[in-house]
Amino acid sequence: MLGKIKKKMKRTAIIIILLTNLILVFGQKADTQNMQSVDTANTNRKVRFIRVFQGEKIVSVREYDTIGNLVFNYKSDESFGNWTGKGITKEYITTIAAKIYDKQNKVLKSFFLHSNAGLSIDFYDYDDMGNNTKIFQINNDYEKNKFAINTNPYKYISEILNLNTLLNHPKIKEIERVAKKHLREENTYDSHKNVLTTRFFNEKGDTTDFELNQYDKNNNKIYFYKRWSKNTFWEYYYEYEKDPIRFAEDVVTDIKPEKTKEKKNLLQSVRIQFDANEQRKRITDITFYKYDKGDRVIEEMTYKQGEFIGKVIYEYNDHNKLIRRLTYNYDYSNAAVEQKYFYDNNGNIIDKQEHDFRLDEKSAVKYRYEYEYY
Repeated sequence: MLGKIKKKMKRTAIIIILLTNLILVFGQKADTQNMQSVDTANTNRKVRFIRVFQGEKIVSVREYDTIGNLVFNYKSDESFGNWTGKGITKEYITTIAAKIYDKQNKVLKSFFLHSNAGLSIDFYDYDDMGNNTKIFQINNDYEKNKFAINTNPYKYISEILNLNTLLNHPKIKEIERVAKKHLREENTYDSHKNVLTTRFFNEKGDTTDFELNQYDKNNNKIYFYKRWSKNTFWEYYYEYEKDPIRFAEDVVTDIKPEKTKEKKNLLQSVRIQFDANEQRKRITDITFYKYDKGDRVIEEMTYKQGEFIGKVIYEYNDHNKLIRRLTYNYDYSNAAVEQKYFYDNNGNIIDKQEHDFRLDEKSAVKYRYEYEYY
């Protein structure tokens, strides 16, 4: 979303924010690589691994089980910051997400590893209807006081390149042996399996966050509320086309439509939060969406407190792949950044080109893909 657009200024140090509640997400940014579990040139073979290289460096690994579940997702992204305390240098931030499924294809256990933030393992409980009602967690918080903030202290996870290595890694074994399990998340559902409430807890059992969802008679989400404290909360209101649509929170600031043939298009989202200075609720931002005849998003435009913040314009090819993205920041007429994408026959991005008009700088990144089969 536009609220997450970062200004690309090379002379600005990047500050890495440590999240206490890391969210396990198997999705990935469209401008890194768009990979799938099918190799169209080998349709009769089941893919086990897709490895992505930038030059000779592995920047992504995706591992699938025999029924196509993504069970291991490795990503490595370069980041510039004051990692050593001696000025701006480049580090590679590694993230790993993995899932273990039961015979009914429900997630039993998941892993999230971040080279700068830490390691965690989640365990899932379900009710008789198959709803995930509780998530328990163990993590390596017991050793975090050994490291300075933003030094990328867990960079050793970059050597974990498949699920088996992860499960047998000494640090994972140590966490499973030493860490104390605690309730991290508790969910309630309605009769249609929609999530009604989510409550998050810290290791002491105190509530840290609370979320509330409301739906209309067609199971469309019409309201989302997130609270951290009495006067620290967000509210979202949604307007959309008359036919059904449902939503998935990628992160709390990024609400995206889940597209299927039956679901229609989100037209507008409005965010409200409490203004501590004025002691009242106020609209903080409004985002509008436009679509083409193929129900593809072609424009997102955001206003914050009445001021134009930015917009993103999308262009696609005949295979529904994004080929061009124009980003506008605080200037309605002049784009700040242009990004172009080129694909192979499997729909994977093999070339990404970027032009930052503000600095008049151009860059290009090429990717190479390697498939391994069962």
